[in-house]
Amino acid sequence: MDNKLLQAYISGETTEEELAVVIEWLEAEEANMRHYMTLRKLYDLSIWNESTARVLSLSTSIRLPKWIYETLKVVAVFIVAFGIAHYFLAPSVEIESMQSVYVPPGQHAQLRLSDGSKVWLNANSTLHFPSKFANTQREVRLEGEGFFEVQANSQTPFIVSTYAYTIKALGTSFNVVAYEKNPSSFETSLLSGEVEITNSYHNHKNVNNSQIIRLRPNERAIVSDESLLAAAINNPDYFMWRDGIICFEDESISGIMNKLELYFDVKIFVNNKQIEQGKYLYTGKFRSRDGLDHILNVLQVDKRFSYKKDEEKNTVEIY
Repeated sequence: MDNKLLQAYISGETTEEELAVVIEWLEAEEANMRHYMTLRKLYDLSIWNESTARVLSLSTSIRLPKWIYETLKVVAVFIVAFGIAHYFLAPSVEIESMQSVYVPPGQHAQLRLSDGSKVWLNANSTLHFPSKFANTQREVRLEGEGFFEVQANSQTPFIVSTYAYTIKALGTSFNVVAYEKNPSSFETSLLSGEVEITNSYHNHKNVNNSQIIRLRPNERAIVSDESLLAAAINNPDYFMWRDGIICFEDESISGIMNKLELYFDVKIFVNNKQIEQGKYLYTGKFRSRDGLDHILNVLQVDKRFSYKKDEEKNTVEIY
């Protein structure tokens, strides 16, 4: 894979044909991940809690293959490995070690877990997961948004823990939105199979105690008045974010701007009372690689708002 093409993908400057090539390469990255796990074991006694820049500055006394450095620089998904080198203590006993994948604003990524389940992570999201699942339970922790295609296993449930809710599934596909900074936006949407949602932490201020809700296909769980409610999925196209497509359907400007902040790593302020009060609703589909200016220019055509950007402060004002 040409590094220049990967850099173009990260900056959103690829053509449709180039985008397809890069996505195919990213989806085929399981082998790269296995190689990475070999590298990770060299540092099991350390905690990697900084970005790629620090990983690349690790001691040169250990010579690593060049492709590893290039992958860490280009893919823009920061992998954080932490734990203790258990294999030094008991070689005959296999002990799980935890790792994490962080996707920065403006990016999305896909990975495959040890059981074969697939996970797509949206912008500004982190997934914590074991290198190998236990025999009795498959559990991961999500901070942000992720889409899961769970490998069926009736003997071993698949559990997604979030800041306030836990989602339990056997074999299913579902989407979870769980940004702790915006708890009212929590949502779980079920496309196939069955999931059960319970509150993870009874003392969380946005969680009603002892809640359990089960979803059927094409249903979603949302937060209303600090309680979970089941509702129909309004816009199945929303899940196209996995392919870099941003979709809105009858959505307020505040909801749209929250999403655009995540996609483009920018702070957006709305200083237009008519728009801020929700008098206008927006519908549309955009390719994230077309950029923020293109999306705002299209939205403002019939809603008549203006905007200005401050490149130094990395902000956008809607007025």
